[in-house]
Amino acid sequence: MISDDPEDLRFGHEIASNNQYDFVGTSIAPKIMSAISTSTQPIVFWNPGSAGNIADRLPKMLANAVSPGRVFLITDQPLNAYPHLPDTQIFSHHLFRRFKPPGPKLYSKLVATVAESKPFGLERFFPAESKIQKITITRSTQKIAAVEALQNFFNKLQLPSRLSALVAQASDELIMNALFDAPMLPNGTPYRRKTERHMDFSLIEKEHVEICVTSCDEYVGIAVADQFGTLKKDVLLKFLRKDYEAEAYTVKDTDPGAGLGLRGTMMAGLSILFVSAPNMRTEVMIFFPKAQNYKEFREGFRFLSIQTT
Repeated sequence: MISDDPEDLRFGHEIASNNQYDFVGTSIAPKIMSAISTSTQPIVFWNPGSAGNIADRLPKMLANAVSPGRVFLITDQPLNAYPHLPDTQIFSHHLFRRFKPPGPKLYSKLVATVAESKPFGLERFFPAESKIQKITITRSTQKIAAVEALQNFFNKLQLPSRLSALVAQASDELIMNALFDAPMLPNGTPYRRKTERHMDFSLIEKEHVEICVTSCDEYVGIAVADQFGTLKKDVLLKFLRKDYEAEAYTVKDTDPGAGLGLRGTMMAGLSILFVSAPNMRTEVMIFFPKAQNYKEFREGFRFLSIQTT
């Protein structure tokens, strides 16, 4: 844990304990590099507001010492307040400093996934007894019924209507991405990106879109997966930077596949995990607290994680 914030250090101890890792907390450069060099598979948490006069040099230092996929950035403001962070070599994970329950529990599960080569599966983030509901889209127009089914699931949980509508909208966009942006030919050419979104057509087995949704006492999760694995980290970061460069950035009508709406989803307070393996699978998961009202939701955990192989 590279931080001099007592709250960060307590959080780091909890994450390490939950995952049975050794813990080192420091903001002093020699101790940072010593701790990393003596660990076989270090996981690094960094508060960019710490480390004093070496803060500007830390991204390069860390990039030379540890895989970017094992570095978690922690900030006390949403990611849009730090538009330079996605430009750093080490950007893969961002945690908004919200450490009250169930944040640490979910963050601990997120940290555990970085040690796996293909950390797919919504179920890994929930208790074993959680019931996963699955939907498979085999025809383009089934998207409407799928989103309605998700909305019904949220209603049964008695989520605030504003939150329910927000998550349904985000889910709709993820499904659209899986249907129209993900499909590519073996040579890397996308073949559905320019297709009119209202068109009705059947999907071959490889084009089927899988949706999972579940909940526990404290939070809810949704996963939308395609079987192409075409999602790339640099493309995600490009759209993220574009979103932050222009407050009013919107996708052009002439290019339906131009953007992923990352900024809007994150600014709304939803947590997002992208997992992708080339030519195999992309899974995008959304998490949010099971809040009693919208204010409680906005004050809950929030993270962005990109895990691609």
